[in-house]
Amino acid sequence: MKIIEKVAEMQEWALERKRKGRRLGLVPTMGYLHAGHLTVICWARDNQSQD
Repeated sequence: MKIIEKVAEMQEWALERKRKGRRLGLVPTMGYLHAGHLTVICWARDNQSQD
């Protein structure tokens, strides 16, 4: 797991993946994952580009 605490670090991390043709999914929480969050995570994983 990677914890990112600074906006600039998150921007660079996301841009690096975008340059590689990857997509980024964000599932915001208030610190607790529940079944609804997991559904979104699974959907994002299953629908990501296979490049």
